[in-house]
Amino acid sequence: MSERKISLAKQVAQRFAGFDLFAMSNLRSKTTGIEGVVLSSKPSWVAVSVRLTTPPEVLGNLPGDIKKQVTRFVALNHEVLLRHWMGEIDSIEMGPLLRRV
Repeated sequence: MSERKISLAKQVAQRFAGFDLFAMSNLRSKTTGIEGVVLSSKPSWVAVSVRLTTPPEVLGNLPGDIKKQVTRFVALNHEVLLRHWMGEIDSIEMGPLLRRV
């Protein structure tokens, strides 16, 4: 492996140190119904987080229409997302339970 690849691998490993990578799952627009947004169950390189509160709270800046869609998706799927976040269900179990906006 080249020095450049080793360096990049080390940077990635440092970036994700302490993260449970197996606990992460990404939800794409095909699943969520929200175009151009990937939702992640655990912190990763996501620029905006959403608290699983009632109503959901977006932490960070999103365009108004996207913020409404994300908030609606999280509210609609609150119980399922919370069960996944708490480790009660895994990503495969969560998928069929999610409802698109």
